[in-house]
Amino acid sequence: MHDLITITARIDLVATRDGGRQKGIRSGYRPNHVFEKPLVAGKLTSYLGEIKFDDKETLEPGRSRVVRVQFLKVPAVKRFMKPMRRWYLHEGTKLVGYGTILEVKGEQESK
Repeated sequence: MHDLITITARIDLVATRDGGRQKGIRSGYRPNHVFEKPLVAGKLTSYLGEIKFDDKETLEPGRSRVVRVQFLKVPAVKRFMKPMRRWYLHEGTKLVGYGTILEVKGEQESK
């Protein structure tokens, strides 16, 4: 069991023509969540988090949606959990989207 922080956020995926993903994402997607730009090129500090939809549709490149995101509750990520905080979604070092925190729902224990 792990302690989690759940937020509501708007996710904006980068369009394919702008270097984003080729295909859309589904509920359960786990990109690298990056809250700070790296001081050294190519070195990203990322955090574990899962994006969840309330429906079964995909979110396509170039589109936006309000979603739930669950992060493992670790001190390093907890400090970023503030409304209107923006962060980056990566697959490896490739930027695939952006997130904006709308609401911090709270902390819970997963089963």
